[in-house]
Amino acid sequence: MYFRSDVEIRTYITKIGNSSFTVGHEAWQEGELKVKGQAVLVYYDFKLQKSIPLPDSIREILKTHMFPSMDVSTSDAENDTDSPCSV
Repeated sequence: MYFRSDVEIRTYITKIGNSSFTVGHEAWQEGELKVKGQAVLVYYDFKLQKSIPLPDSIREILKTHMFPSMDVSTSDAENDTDSPCSV
């Protein structure tokens, strides 16, 4: 990564489970994938002190951000097979 050079961050959902979902992240700079990562987020009830199923309303919103349905507008992602944003 280079200082004073634009960085494009791509974020998308890679998996939706019963009570959790996985978010993927990519950092691109000058047409190259520089960093990839992921995070698992759990729907948690603090009163019950346990995970609980994702509500259908949240599940439907998350589905719209699954990476296969992403509108990939740059040719870089189309040519990079390491990126889940590839088509």
